[in-house]
Amino acid sequence: MKPTKVKYINLITEVKRLVDDAKSTISRIVNKELLFTYWHVGRLII
Repeated sequence: MKPTKVKYINLITEVKRLVDDAKSTISRIVNKELLFTYWHVGRLII
């Protein structure tokens, strides 16, 4: 069975959504860890 253009577009759209969701999740995790790190550094300085 040959994939249709619509199926291909749907596949690309879904892959893009998955990658975008992963980027958002990673960004939130990294920001949270940086916040905790800066807070601990601040506590050490004070």
